[in-house]
Amino acid sequence: MSGAILEVRGVTVGFDGFTVLDGLDLTITRGELRFLIGPNGAGKTTLLDIITGRTRPASGTVVFDGRVSLVGKDESSIARLGIGRKFQTPSVFGSLTVVENIELAASVGGGVGALLAKPSDPVRVRSRSVMEMVGLDGRASTEASTLSHGERQWLEIGMLLAQDAQLLLLDEPVAGMTRAERDRTGEMLVRIAETRSVLVVEHDMTFLRQFGREVTVLHLGRTLIEGPVEVVSTDPKVIEVYLGRGARSGTDDMPEPRTSEAVPGATAQSEVPTEKVVARSASSAPGVQGTQHGRLTVSRLSSGYGQGLTIRDISFEVDTGQVLCVLGRNGVGKSTLLRAVMGTLPALEGSITVHGTDLTTAPPHARAQNGIAYVPQGRGIFPRLTVTENLVMGLEGMVVGPRDSEHRVGAMHARFPILSTMAGRLAGTLSGGQQQQLAIARALIREPRVLILDEPTEGIQPSIIEEIEALIRALRDEGSMAILLVEQFLDFAVALADTCIVMEKGQVVARGAPRELGADALRDYLSV
Repeated sequence: MSGAILEVRGVTVGFDGFTVLDGLDLTITRGELRFLIGPNGAGKTTLLDIITGRTRPASGTVVFDGRVSLVGKDESSIARLGIGRKFQTPSVFGSLTVVENIELAASVGGGVGALLAKPSDPVRVRSRSVMEMVGLDGRASTEASTLSHGERQWLEIGMLLAQDAQLLLLDEPVAGMTRAERDRTGEMLVRIAETRSVLVVEHDMTFLRQFGREVTVLHLGRTLIEGPVEVVSTDPKVIEVYLGRGARSGTDDMPEPRTSEAVPGATAQSEVPTEKVVARSASSAPGVQGTQHGRLTVSRLSSGYGQGLTIRDISFEVDTGQVLCVLGRNGVGKSTLLRAVMGTLPALEGSITVHGTDLTTAPPHARAQNGIAYVPQGRGIFPRLTVTENLVMGLEGMVVGPRDSEHRVGAMHARFPILSTMAGRLAGTLSGGQQQQLAIARALIREPRVLILDEPTEGIQPSIIEEIEALIRALRDEGSMAILLVEQFLDFAVALADTCIVMEKGQVVARGAPRELGADALRDYLSV
């Protein structure tokens, strides 16, 4: 295979007076696996929107297969030409089986009649081949809603293959995956690129170094550098604007965990529900004078959806000046645990207290008033409000005068300088990293006793991950709050945590300081 399958020339587009792509050029050849990286806000998602017809550029050309201009065509027409896009969040039909999802996708080109009819023999043959390609042939009869996060990602890729897409556009396909799922995905993409072209937007540099060939780096809507991964990843400009000065070598070696006192019995073991999780006394934390005013205590907590229990008998404590990290594969109940702590799910058994105040049956707003602040996965910012308006919304329900409100907003600007430069911008126009910083600032503006963060590094560029890590470390060392962190990025979690608890099937199966649990044991728990 040779020649260009996609040629982007001089593409420019802007929103609300802000230039997102500025005369961008990009060429993807047939049979190529290309990675596209760059800072949040560099224009990566906008480029995919232009290729697939969701956004029309102000100027420039986009040509597919050497002959078809894509500018002005709608999304469905572009998809029928052979361009398939997978968004970061999997979108499959949960009530259908794996094979039914694949067969449905394979029948799309045949019109409404083909979608409603019994799958033809050619469709069945193609579907079997696709399931083998994406490693789901052994799960053909499994309902899609019961698949793991990684398997749902593979199913959606399979649905693109079933539609015979010749150019696949994949937006962060390994986000939230375990290490084993990530490796299987990389091997799959290499196989797919033997017969098709694949453009991958990704922030996971370990994944990129392992499977990447050619890499394009975007910055401020332009190509900063393009070339082999080993050249790009060591380029000083890329390190400066994207990777950060603390960029790791790309190995999976776990960083040295923070020093903490030993926890008696803190080894990988079966959960003892009444066991107390304290990695060290609060008075030993820098800047803490023995205060316990932010202690979060969860005792024998069970919760779920309807009458079914998703989490069972969960117990832990986290004190002011400490970070407790909840680890586990996707689907083990981590987010359910946070929702139960925040009160958006009921505690069916057990108790939740902050500084001795029982909040077990309190509604979410009462928990917020008692000092719990929550940064949800996906950020949850208000896209049609400005940055400042989002910050002020964080004060909802508090008795705060105009002068105090202004002071708190100013404090957040000081802690997050990028937000002060964007105070009047709509939050929906910010990059993913900027939105994450805004979401954290909106939580901190309440001056909480307990800060809960759900996957704060998901979809974030490496240099901003460094900034978030430094922020959490500073908050911990200031000693004004307890921090409960759910995180898939093991290096990040281990660098910050005093204590880790590991969940499987809705229960805690191991707890202790990261050093004592050990890198191998933690990775085993997170593998498929």
